[in-house]
Amino acid sequence: MKNEYVRIGLGAAIVGVSIFIFPHLFGDSYSGVKDMIEQSSRTPLTYTLAFTILGIVVLKPIISSVTLGAGGDGGVFAPGIVIGALLGLLVALTCNQFFHTQLVVSNFIILGIAAVLSGAIHAPLTSSSLAVRLSGSFILTFPILLASMAARYTAGKIYPYTVYSYKDQH
Repeated sequence: MKNEYVRIGLGAAIVGVSIFIFPHLFGDSYSGVKDMIEQSSRTPLTYTLAFTILGIVVLKPIISSVTLGAGGDGGVFAPGIVIGALLGLLVALTCNQFFHTQLVVSNFIILGIAAVLSGAIHAPLTSSSLAVRLSGSFILTFPILLASMAARYTAGKIYPYTVYSYKDQH
């Protein structure tokens, strides 16, 4: 958009309405993820929780893009971490609820973070290092590396550029 005031106003309106609908989108969303993890540990997976998680997973990258497009500060790491954590949470809760498994939810959150971040920035060792550090132990190192490598390979096949290299190529 050529008119800077319209671009900023429209971006602010989109972000504001999205935050009104999903308050967990505010800021970096780390506190929202923490709230959902705590809620999921107290109650079983409900459709409301599942749709809230899916809504945030879908809207977080859109809101980050709108924020960047309007001239605000957005990023790749925080949205990648949030989306990965929520997808890992949703997969583990779904398996535990409907397939009667006993998956360790925190492990899937860490694997989700590693996979999504690796796919977003095409840097599996960086995302693996971060995820291993977040896990607090080296027990998950091999599964984290596998998830990161698989995500990076898959993302590279779908679209070869990252947010960092796209501008250089086009």
